[in-house]
Amino acid sequence: MDEISNLPPCRADLKNVIVAVIKNENRFLLAKRHPNKNDGGLWTPVTGWIKKGESETEALAREISEEIGATVINSKRLLAHMAKTGKVNLIWFQTQLSPTPEPFVKAPDEITEIGWFSLDQIKELSATGLAYPELYDRMEQISAL
Repeated sequence: MDEISNLPPCRADLKNVIVAVIKNENRFLLAKRHPNKNDGGLWTPVTGWIKKGESETEALAREISEEIGATVINSKRLLAHMAKTGKVNLIWFQTQLSPTPEPFVKAPDEITEIGWFSLDQIKELSATGLAYPELYDRMEQISAL
């Protein structure tokens, strides 16, 4: 967990992005970004900008509802840090969804598919298929919490 404590702090001049860590047993829910979006064609947890006047948890619930049609029933802020790109702050939430409805692609202009991935599968994707270079490392660290 030393790596988590050594993450670069958030910067006030950067936009904040929520990152929803949705885990079911030993698998994490990832979404494939639409090709016309930033990080198009790459896999990421459900993410989204925090709008002006919106709390972190409000943004989390809104993004989950808009992108995968699910409802957040519980969340816990895990960590926040500046992304390796230096362009945004990432705010990670452990996120529990209501059992119904099942997550689905609700916003096809944002994401093209969703899937459940083990840590090993995320590691395989880390060479070329992940939107955030640090995604595998964060998921590995978070699953140990």
